[in-house]
Amino acid sequence: MSKRFLIVAALLILASPTYAAWYDGFAYPDGPLAGNDGWTGSGTGIDVTADETVRVGLGGTAFKATVNITPVAGTVLCTVYAFPGVSGGSNIWGAWYNDSLGRNYGRWYGSGNTARPRIAGTGLVLSTVTLVPGQWNKLEIVVNESTGFSSFYHNGAYLGQLQYSGQGSSGGVAQVQIENFGRSDAPNDYIYLDDMSVVPEPSSLLALSALGIGMLGYIKRRR
Repeated sequence: MSKRFLIVAALLILASPTYAAWYDGFAYPDGPLAGNDGWTGSGTGIDVTADETVRVGLGGTAFKATVNITPVAGTVLCTVYAFPGVSGGSNIWGAWYNDSLGRNYGRWYGSGNTARPRIAGTGLVLSTVTLVPGQWNKLEIVVNESTGFSSFYHNGAYLGQLQYSGQGSSGGVAQVQIENFGRSDAPNDYIYLDDMSVVPEPSSLLALSALGIGMLGYIKRRR
């Protein structure tokens, strides 16, 4: 039985039976992410690589790959792992978590080696963090629908919270997007993303970040 299977099973066991957890380890053939397992979009620069990661960059186009998922409502933990690549500060990558109408709960964006928390479509942002080189960095957003705030974490360190409720987001996290806002004058900028997940985090499972999702780091590939 594979470690990846055990991790996915653990996520589903930890999830409330009312809501469906979502996980994607990008175990697809090399090439564009769009067209695989519900991912849609058109453009370049969001591609599955040989070691089952997504490489964002290397393109002169603005492109989002989008997947709609079963809504996960309440208090929700959204996780993505990022491995810093080359950055000239021009190409922009992004990871979005939206409701079913595309209204944003929280977003990470940055260059090839940085990440910054934001509520998309607003000026609400937190300070940029530099990703630790040579390793996978865990980027988390905890969406709290009872308060209307999203809290952001980098490798377990709390960065702050932003109020998303002005966006009108409701009904739970139901859409995940990966963005490449590329520029043709910076063709070599890139970052790797992997092991994205959206999991309910009820009050009885507030340690899920460290116990459940943290298990994902156990299988992170070393570069």
